[in-house]
Amino acid sequence: MNKLTLKNVSKSFGSFKVLDGINLEVTDGESLAIVGPSGTGKSVLLKCILGLIPIDSGEIWIEDKCVISKDHNDSEKYPGFFGMLFQGSALFDSLPIWKNVAFGLIYGQGMDEKTARVLAMETLDKVGLSKKVENLYPFEISGGMQKRASLARALVMKPQMMLFDEPTTGLDPMMLSVINQLIADTIRKEQVTAMTVTHDMSCLSAVAGRIILLYKGKIIWEGSKDAFFTTQDPHITQFRQGAIEGPFSL
Repeated sequence: MNKLTLKNVSKSFGSFKVLDGINLEVTDGESLAIVGPSGTGKSVLLKCILGLIPIDSGEIWIEDKCVISKDHNDSEKYPGFFGMLFQGSALFDSLPIWKNVAFGLIYGQGMDEKTARVLAMETLDKVGLSKKVENLYPFEISGGMQKRASLARALVMKPQMMLFDEPTTGLDPMMLSVINQLIADTIRKEQVTAMTVTHDMSCLSAVAGRIILLYKGKIIWEGSKDAFFTTQDPHITQFRQGAIEGPFSL
């Protein structure tokens, strides 16, 4: 069964077409990665799926229901379906870590703070954060810890599908490996469907099952992880090598 389906989705900002007729199916339990040069619409695609940015045309389906089109947005009818790990973690600086994690439970579901705190602490434990950080504020913990806390905030809502936007940006090589493994373990243990936007080859190796390449608003290549790392397609080769010369115009 498809967990998520995009049918001919397009989005422009002024005269700049960011998404140009995207057709995509994500099956239940799949871990899909989206790659491509900067500015090709990867993060915009995730925000359209979440209903944060309106689409110009097409349809976005959750399972067997069309939830977003040009004329309607019913994404709010599916609270907790998606969990999102934003590129910059997007924690609230004015709230302690436990309350950041419990934010959706308290302010979205109306759960009492005592119960929400227990669930937040259980989820923080899942991502390897000790109780020592629960009363600290985001600026008091490292970037890697912030990523973990942001992941816990998404997981505490028990989502059916996780979206990761550049989850390893700004991390040192050692912490990068830790977060990659944490995300891979989370996808497997929580049995969630996942979409990951990333430029990081090690992240692709750790979390991806299928990979699509987005360029100039279109999907120009898709295949398995093994195919991605072995194909001689010139676009994929240039992307893998980080080369200046190739079919991508930089």
